[in-house]
Amino acid sequence: RLSLDIGVGVEHLWNLFGDFTLGPGVRVDVWLPQSTDAFLTQDNHPEVSPRLIVHWDFESWRIYANAGRRHRFPTLLELYGDNIAIGPSPDLESESGFFGDLGLGGELELDSDFEVNFGLTAFVSLPRNLIVFMQNSQKSVKALNVAQSTIAGLESSVNAQFSWVGLNVHYSLIHARDTGDVAGLRGNTPPGIAQHQLDLGLKVGPDWIRLGWDLNFRSQRFLDRANLRPVPGSAFQGLSLELYFEKLKLGLKTRIDNLTDLRNHSIEIPGRDGKALVQTSDLIGYPLSGRTIFMGVTWEL
Repeated sequence: RLSLDIGVGVEHLWNLFGDFTLGPGVRVDVWLPQSTDAFLTQDNHPEVSPRLIVHWDFESWRIYANAGRRHRFPTLLELYGDNIAIGPSPDLESESGFFGDLGLGGELELDSDFEVNFGLTAFVSLPRNLIVFMQNSQKSVKALNVAQSTIAGLESSVNAQFSWVGLNVHYSLIHARDTGDVAGLRGNTPPGIAQHQLDLGLKVGPDWIRLGWDLNFRSQRFLDRANLRPVPGSAFQGLSLELYFEKLKLGLKTRIDNLTDLRNHSIEIPGRDGKALVQTSDLIGYPLSGRTIFMGVTWEL
């Protein structure tokens, strides 16, 4: 099937004084599916999204803010599926809504070998027709619209480098609720959104050999809008080893994902007396593999 998405945007960065910058902008998108495709029952009209950027730089820190309207047309995968595990959703509507965020960032250089970058951002989004994947059978999912929702939260990050040691920390606290008119769904958490998300990364060693460890944590989320099918919180660890031979311009990398071989969870399901044993899965319920080893080679010519 043929789909054409035409987008035009314009933005002007206006330096008012010193390092204070104002950036008004606007984007217009038109989505043109194949005109003879009777499979698509939903018309997605042209979308206009204005926004405003504010950026204020100081010597070692900065303040930034964004506000405006955003939109997103359904992708071909969301509309047509893949005929395997993702079903078609020809009646999907485009996703749109208002958003805003306010953040603070900075850099600290304590000495020549110790540098820290940090950031903290508060955000709010009021999407309409939010597109999310939901299970529609034991072995398949499909994209559906959540009529109205509210998403707000905090995002923080710290990146530190000290000699041969590098540390990256990213944490998100998200409050997401369905604010539509359906009584049984209003106040529930939209599918696939975890309240707490934490990513840790640690690398140790000189440039020619580096050992890395990372942690990916997601708290409980749900596979359905009624919040009857929970996916429990999970923490996946990874281990990596990187070697680089400068004279040969050759790099070797080995990585182990799901280091603890986490495969199953015991969860409580409404209407069931005991806990059920379910396989670990991603945000849309697709089963994840156990311990997996990857190996790669790079050669610069």
